[in-house]
Amino acid sequence: FFFKNEQKSFVNVSKEEMTRFNRFWDRHKASPLRGRDEIVRAFCPGIYGLHLVKLIMMMSLIGGVPRQDDSGTRVRGESHLLIVGDPGTAKSVLLKYCAALSPRGVLTTGIGTTSAGLTVAAAKDQTSGEWVLDAGALVLADGGLCCIDEFDGIREADRGAIHEAMEQQTLSVAKAGMVCTLDTRTTVFAAVNPKGGKFKMDGSSKLPLTLAMASPLMSRFDVILTLLDDRNEEWDRALSSFILNGAPPASLNPD
Repeated sequence: FFFKNEQKSFVNVSKEEMTRFNRFWDRHKASPLRGRDEIVRAFCPGIYGLHLVKLIMMMSLIGGVPRQDDSGTRVRGESHLLIVGDPGTAKSVLLKYCAALSPRGVLTTGIGTTSAGLTVAAAKDQTSGEWVLDAGALVLADGGLCCIDEFDGIREADRGAIHEAMEQQTLSVAKAGMVCTLDTRTTVFAAVNPKGGKFKMDGSSKLPLTLAMASPLMSRFDVILTLLDDRNEEWDRALSSFILNGAPPASLNPD
């Protein structure tokens, strides 16, 4: 379990950083997409390629702007992201990098995780003997990012506890005589393996069946990325070169 709580989701930008920011985009004024690609290449540089995946994760980290509709209901600005991939496709490394990059980040794993660990748990204070609420991962990540690796390791009964937290961005609690509502304004990144360990390469796999995940929970995710190990010899050779030499062959485009 990794918890980083330097500050809330806002970041104080110094004048020096603002000057470097403006200088960077002045240099790429004629071609802003090249500037974007340079930033994407600097995102999780230990992972080779995956340009589109890194771009989507960066945009999800930045997030949108929450608003209220005409009825007064809050519409979240956070984008939840689910990564579905074969083993060895860098899912865990990407989650760890995002959790470390976010000013307020929580990284946990689904194996052995219960609904109380994700939401809140009621416990007796050893000093006063009164019941208190201990915050779980989603509450601790309020205003930041919550990364859940091995999401398929969470029991089906415990997954239902996070439906409200992901969509309404609140958590209604009624435990040990305490009734309250907690904020869970967090972006959720989750990673899962396909059912059976790998995707079927014949194209017959349907995503809900492959994940064995209920549709209501899948609908909470705004973006679902699939990472396949298609056993491409050219790609494997380039990846091996990147790991051993620090650079891929010049003849192959990593994107």
